[in-house]
Amino acid sequence: SLSEMVHSSVSFHQICLNRKQKHIMNTDFQKSLFTFNSV
Repeated sequence: SLSEMVHSSVSFHQICLNRKQKHIMNTDFQKSLFTFNSV
């Protein structure tokens, strides 16, 4: 059904967003580790 398609695409979009945020958090974490190590 159409509503199922919309729902699945929305959840897929949500998953992509979550992955992006995790990736950003990971790189931020690595940056902070790097700066901490270089001090």
